[in-house]
Amino acid sequence: MLSLHRGTKLCAAIVVAAIMLTGALSWSYAETGSVRFNIVKAGFIVGIGGGSGTLNFQGRNYRLSIGGINVGTIGASAVDLVGTAENL
Repeated sequence: MLSLHRGTKLCAAIVVAAIMLTGALSWSYAETGSVRFNIVKAGFIVGIGGGSGTLNFQGRNYRLSIGGINVGTIGASAVDLVGTAENL
């Protein structure tokens, strides 16, 4: 009698685990967006740089910003970056 009760509990645990795993293994699809940045850097010995951009995802625009300080910069530069953001 005791082993029948233990077997029933084990069977119920396996069924519950299978149901939980079935729900957890649902398909998901990663989406792609576009990214655009404009970055400007300038300095003499110590330089500063920064920029701004946008992430376009599902028809909405999200503002992005970037900034930093570096050592060893002489001069100025600007760059426009365009790309894709995958697996969002």
